[in-house]
Amino acid sequence: HSNFFSKSKEIARQERTFQILSDSDFFPSHTKESIETFLNYCQDHEYTIEVSNVVSIEFLSRKYFVEELSKLANQFIEKHSKEVIEYFLSNKEAKSPKYEELVSRHFTEYSTDDRLYQLPISTLYRIEQRFVRETKKEKE
Repeated sequence: HSNFFSKSKEIARQERTFQILSDSDFFPSHTKESIETFLNYCQDHEYTIEVSNVVSIEFLSRKYFVEELSKLANQFIEKHSKEVIEYFLSNKEAKSPKYEELVSRHFTEYSTDDRLYQLPISTLYRIEQRFVRETKKEKE
């Protein structure tokens, strides 16, 4: 599913291990289950995309150039945007630029939701700034 993995097999054979996440992949949305789901897809095993793992799967699919899975994850996010936003607003561990992007696209719907204002000020600022930028683009 990805040229990255065919190259990394050579690296893994030499080093005996391969770390799928690096220290720069900081957000805690990467759970054991989401990584297993990603690997299951890449190995043609059964997998399930869920609200709780879709953002992590989308990130991993972009990082490792698994285009079809990236499309599937983004389609799932669009189809279930309300549920994904609810998960983000209800789960303090859910952090990712993807969540911020999604909330900014639906900002008018959630602007009166008290949970939005429980987010860190930096997160709220990025959401609001993205919303303002996109609104300006639409007006132009």
